[in-house]
Amino acid sequence: MNHMSSLNDMLMNLDGALNAGKLSLAIELGTSLVGQHPDSQHGWLSFSEACRLSGDTQKARDAAEKAWLLQPVALFAIAQYARCLIPYADHRLISRLINDAISIEADNEWAFGTLASCAVAIDEWTVALQLYERLLGSNPANPHYRYMQGLALSVLGESDQALEALEKIRQDPDFVGRVLNLIQDIDPGKISQQELEKAIASQRPRASNDAVYALQALGRLHHAHRSFTDAFSCWQRANDLKCATVKYRPDEWQVFADQIMKLIEPGGRSDTRPELVDKAPIFIVGLPRSGTTLLERILVNSGKVAALGELRDFEVLLQMHQGLPVTPMPFAIKRDAVERLDWQLIGKAYQDRIASRDASSRRPCDKNPFNFLFSGLILSAMPEAQIIHIKKHPMDAGLGNFRHIFAAAAPWSYRLDDIAHFYSLYEKVMAYWAAMFPDQIYQIYYDDLVSAPPAQSEKLFEWLNLPWKEDVLNTSGRGGIVRSASANQVRAPIHKQSVQVWRNYVPELTPLHDALVRAGIIQTQE
Repeated sequence: MNHMSSLNDMLMNLDGALNAGKLSLAIELGTSLVGQHPDSQHGWLSFSEACRLSGDTQKARDAAEKAWLLQPVALFAIAQYARCLIPYADHRLISRLINDAISIEADNEWAFGTLASCAVAIDEWTVALQLYERLLGSNPANPHYRYMQGLALSVLGESDQALEALEKIRQDPDFVGRVLNLIQDIDPGKISQQELEKAIASQRPRASNDAVYALQALGRLHHAHRSFTDAFSCWQRANDLKCATVKYRPDEWQVFADQIMKLIEPGGRSDTRPELVDKAPIFIVGLPRSGTTLLERILVNSGKVAALGELRDFEVLLQMHQGLPVTPMPFAIKRDAVERLDWQLIGKAYQDRIASRDASSRRPCDKNPFNFLFSGLILSAMPEAQIIHIKKHPMDAGLGNFRHIFAAAAPWSYRLDDIAHFYSLYEKVMAYWAAMFPDQIYQIYYDDLVSAPPAQSEKLFEWLNLPWKEDVLNTSGRGGIVRSASANQVRAPIHKQSVQVWRNYVPELTPLHDALVRAGIIQTQE
């Protein structure tokens, strides 16, 4: 009795500290509790959550695993373990946990809601849709579940069903902005300026994130009507709201990029291009909003390439093999640990991880644009890999990022000066890797690709040793999953509507233009 009384008191104190947001105290209490009561699943789960909220991804994952191992069929433990694996991008294990949970006949809204979010995080949209529809079966009035159902259907190419789902929450005061934004993305003709302005005017302070979506949509509408000053004003207001919560730290990013480049010094690699192997991975890199999804779509149409989406696996492995907890970029680089890294082992680990995403004989394609930072490291780990660098005009790339809402925080994209700094960093890094690996990095310009698709794509396919036929350029109306913010746009025919768009915004983009001129990236007269 004394043992149980002591455990219950400790659990009560731990959960009390956790609920009060006293994370340091909760971690201290949790450490003591699981040390004295290692068979307490409740204790491990609460300790795991305290570590997760404090940003210690490694301790959170390890504690959640211990809780799960104590009772692998407990839904709460399955869900907690799965979400603690998200920073580690562990597709194989997260998929296993989700599938185990789906087979359990139980009612646990928190667990299934968490697992649905995990399915989205690993781009398993079919499974995510199944889970959100299961949640709607017991809670049909929940606007978040309904919105995610609509988003999943949109990603899966089921536009009519997506619109039907979204119409049910079109007037929801906390979701109206993102709902209208997604409806507009699917079918621009279904949204009016008056409706968007009303949604923005009615936003409550706590719904500022939703206002960002409405402002972005209104900006797109003004752009379509060629009211460019009004369009830019909307995007500026949206970015001002985002800047209030997240700041870009250029010095940290500069140090990070410099450290990454120093990991592979000139002269420290072989100049011999390796022979291609059957499943040699393809990486598409560049800045976001520069045509990576269009290029992926063209490659996939060959039937020889599997689209894996935008994977974080390489950056995760780089941290794990240093013995570090996984954190978002820019993350720590331990020079002494990096010097001991086995690049071949990292390459094999990457190939093992992505095998769970596609078991076919097709070549895997990872189109995470931010892999540009790691291009040289990727080629050191997987010499057989091929990297395609797609590049857009700096001004169009800058505008494209400024006016877009990213799923994850992208603080470098909220201010024009920050975009100029990040673009300069990107140019420097890619120039370094391209000079070091000239035969394994292929550069293609977006403007050239959309202006002469057959010639440009045929040349690229020859470099990739893939069979080319004109049908690969047929992106219009094709179904299937598109794991990208460009999911709906990229299903349209190839067009030149995104070329030289920046010239409509010359006055507004002067700070970006001047900063890029000072950096030597563009000429004064451009």
